[in-house]
Amino acid sequence: MKIKCKLLGVPEILIDKKEVLFPYAKINAFLYYLLVEKTASRNEIAALLWPDESETIAKKNLRNALYHTKKNLHPDIILSPNNTILQLNEEIDIYLDVDELSENSEKRLHLYDGEFLQGFYIKDAEEYDDWIGQTRFNLQKIYYNTLYKKLEANISMGIYENVETTIQKLISMDNLDEKNYQLLMNYYLKIGRVTKAIETYGELLGILQKELKIEPDEVTKKLYNYSLSRLNLVDENLDMESFQFGREEEIARIINVANRFKNKNEISAIFVDGEIGIGKSTLIKRVFYDLKDSFIIISIRCIQLDILRQYSTLEKLMKSFQKYNVYSELSKDISEILKKIKEVQKLHTFSEEDLFAIGELESLLEEFFEKIGKNRNLIIHFEDIHWMDLNSLSILNKMLLRNENILYFLSGRSKGNIAVDDLISTLSYYSKVEKVKLNRFSKDSSINYLKRAIPDWK
Repeated sequence: MKIKCKLLGVPEILIDKKEVLFPYAKINAFLYYLLVEKTASRNEIAALLWPDESETIAKKNLRNALYHTKKNLHPDIILSPNNTILQLNEEIDIYLDVDELSENSEKRLHLYDGEFLQGFYIKDAEEYDDWIGQTRFNLQKIYYNTLYKKLEANISMGIYENVETTIQKLISMDNLDEKNYQLLMNYYLKIGRVTKAIETYGELLGILQKELKIEPDEVTKKLYNYSLSRLNLVDENLDMESFQFGREEEIARIINVANRFKNKNEISAIFVDGEIGIGKSTLIKRVFYDLKDSFIIISIRCIQLDILRQYSTLEKLMKSFQKYNVYSELSKDISEILKKIKEVQKLHTFSEEDLFAIGELESLLEEFFEKIGKNRNLIIHFEDIHWMDLNSLSILNKMLLRNENILYFLSGRSKGNIAVDDLISTLSYYSKVEKVKLNRFSKDSSINYLKRAIPDWK
């Protein structure tokens, strides 16, 4: 028999996954107290739960609560080593989420499903309510501090998954704690969302002035001033168009995948899907700005004419490699591949000899891509993949399934393109692709975009 006691969030007592219900709330209160405290005197519990009753009635009520607890859970769940003490029998298999969180908070954060005994209340028991309040505060503090440290560590390591929503959760728990806003500003600065860092400062300033009549501390002000200086920076590869508004989650998600890839994560491709003009190119340009110090990035744009010329996309890719000095030692390999592509492009039959030549090309490409990905972090980006020729797409499919050393960015429209749909479906089946769908902005998001992009716009 397994007794599971969930006291974080809405409380539940389960035996073999079936909920146990008691006839009145003070039995629950009695059980919750002993589960947490482990040991208590009869006088202590009687005074907590029945403070307005005489000693005789209070102890009678306690005996009744003890009887129902043993009857519904286990006859030996509560021991009485003497006439004055009650204690939880820890030899019985009892799972308590509160103990799990307290003993190993770093690995048990998911257990915090809400505040301690959420929604639970008993009348006329002020000291018991005080005990709930103090326990609730202690457990929230454990969760709050552990979560903050985890977020701080993740941001420093470039792990950005769910960072923004989790920091907002901390802010909702204590909207006057400046360190949460500092953490959020640091996160935005890490991913290049300078305007969001400035907005966060403005939000904090408004709250502090309204609630406490004070200004942010010096650490926050320094972050704010640094954000202002970053906003005025000019980079030859990044104009103001590339400061993405309203795509923070997508940017963070993609950067997180790229950082995980460096640690040999199985994902080998990121597919950014969306209709024409939705902002795919700008989004990827923005992401590449953050990744340019960690990866060599090669971008190939597919055009409509590519569909008519077999292997044209791979030909453009190989010519791009010739422009990078870091791949100069592979110049002979590149020349050989380009020569073989020219040879294959002239084929118009499917004879055994032709198929052998195609097989040779695939072998050369496989060997080449295995070499280039071994010693350097490399991103290959195919823009407008819906225009890629079918031969290149077929070889790309094979390379992606075998690939471990190159991160591929694919962007384009999958809708209505059977070949691209098949490629993404195959990669999804083998858990090789992270799909990022860009949808149109809502009306409110569009207005916010215009207000930020054009400060004088009304």
